[in-house]
Amino acid sequence: MKRIGFFLKIFENEKYMNDFLDGKIYMNRISYFRGIEGDQEDNRADSKEALCALWQTNDVVVEVNGRKITDFAAPIESVQHHSKYLHLFCLFAGAISESNFLNPHANISDIQNDLSVPEKCAVLGEHYVVIHNAQKFIDRMVETVKKKGYGNNAQAGMVEYYDFETFTGEFGNRSAFFKRDQFLHQKEYRFVIDTETEGTEPLVLDIGDIRDIASVSDTWNVKVNIQTQQSEKIV
Repeated sequence: MKRIGFFLKIFENEKYMNDFLDGKIYMNRISYFRGIEGDQEDNRADSKEALCALWQTNDVVVEVNGRKITDFAAPIESVQHHSKYLHLFCLFAGAISESNFLNPHANISDIQNDLSVPEKCAVLGEHYVVIHNAQKFIDRMVETVKKKGYGNNAQAGMVEYYDFETFTGEFGNRSAFFKRDQFLHQKEYRFVIDTETEGTEPLVLDIGDIRDIASVSDTWNVKVNIQTQQSEKIV
């Protein structure tokens, strides 16, 4: 389990940034991310968003009227129809890996690397907000989600990344928390809500002004300084 140090949210324009600081959380549906036109390297578009299963060609045998079909040209993908209506809110998470967090001898440089923001993230926009108290942000989101009556249909957590060329299997009831490893640099933390509605309109939550736990940054390149306290040596 990772330990989150901070969240970073990047915006295309100042209005979206200020709305976020005011506490307006815009949660687009998965269909939005699947349908964005353009190069998927732009960090937003993902036609494979929330697959519920993926089977490599060598791991699948399909039988039609007693005849086996094995020569598939590409992996077989499975998608649940309702998944496209799920609402997502995504953040970059500066998080310390479990191996470093649990290791009392971990190097500071390794921890700083865990918390670093890859330059690829910069293409998302030119306006940056750093949430320096991640847990309070999560708490406010959870409180608002419960007040809205979505508590039983909401999930949150870090995204896991998989190799699309080798992975075979099912993603279970957390399909929205798995992405191809070409997006590994995003280090996403997600909130996912099923409002049990269909359509394309986003869900907008109001968690209240967050300027007490967040601040505007002039760069995507968040700097994290780590200092160790000198301890007395016991003889």
